[in-house]
This record gives sequence, structure tokens and C-alpha cells, in this order.
Amino acid sequence: SNCFAINQLGFIFAGTNLGAIRSTDDGISWTNIGPNYPVTSLSFGSNGRLFASTGFPFQDDHGLWRSIHSTLDVNSNEVVQPRMNPVNNFPNPFNYSTSIRFTLPEPSYITLKLFDATGREVATLANGFFASGEHDLPFARGTLPAGVYFYRLEAGGQSVTHAIVVE
Repeated sequence: SNCFAINQLGFIFAGTNLGAIRSTDDGISWTNIGPNYPVTSLSFGSNGRLFASTGFPFQDDHGLWRSIHSTLDVNSNEVVQPRMNPVNNFPNPFNYSTSIRFTLPEPSYITLKLFDATGREVATLANGFFASGEHDLPFARGTLPAGVYFYRLEAGGQSVTHAIVVE
């Protein structure tokens, strides 16, 4: 693991290259709690929420991720509940256009950016306030060359990154 932290209840949290994991039985068993990208450091807020410093593949950029529920809530089966469900695009791969779909459980200010394989920002696809519910954002390739790209959606203090292939 890259890092670890123990909350006031004695639960162990570890940051790995695949996200954060939690053990409530002194390290005997572990549960993946998110996010789904490398975690480089962990810390707890005053209310028991877990904060993680994250890194994205193929990018020098880093972000901050926060759990929705407190790690001190013993009645919660999962510490982390995703805010954005699901995030995908269809079709993928695509030739001319695709549609990026996501759901927001609450109104949020979002940014949706496109990066090339080196981590260079190529375009801002959305930047503004969106209502709760399902969203379907069309994206036309334009003059973008064929290749693998990554789009990152940030909303509600979380971010999600997915690969997108332009043929």
C-alpha cells in the first residue's frame, strides 16, 4: 500500500494504486471503498470523513477525494457512496461523435475536461451548474486526431476519469 490511516474506531484504511481499502477486523479482510485510481495519502476530517490525495494515470495532475459518509458511522455498510453514477460514453470507440452520460444525485457545479494520453488538456467540454438527475452531453470529434484520450468529470468534491477512443 502507498499509505494508511486508522480512525477513532480502530478501522484501518490503506491507499493503494487501485484506490482506498478498509478493514474493520484488524487487517484480516479488506473492502474496496473507492476512488478507482491511485491514492497517495489519507487523512480524516473532524467529522470522520476520509480524505484522499489522488493521482490520475498518465497525468501529472492530482486531486482530492472525500468520502460521503463519516468513517465513524458504524451503521453504514459502506463508507463511500459514489456521487456520480454511472459515468460512461457511447459509442466508445467512436468516429465522429459520442455522448458522455452521467447522473448527479444533487445539483452540482461540474467541469468536464478532455486530456490527451500525455495528460495535456485538449478541451473543456462542460463547465457550469447542472441540476440533479441524468445528463447526456454530446461530444463531436471535430479536428481531433485519432487516439486514446481521457475525460475527467469533477462534481461535488469528487472526480471520475475514463478513457475514450477516437478512431
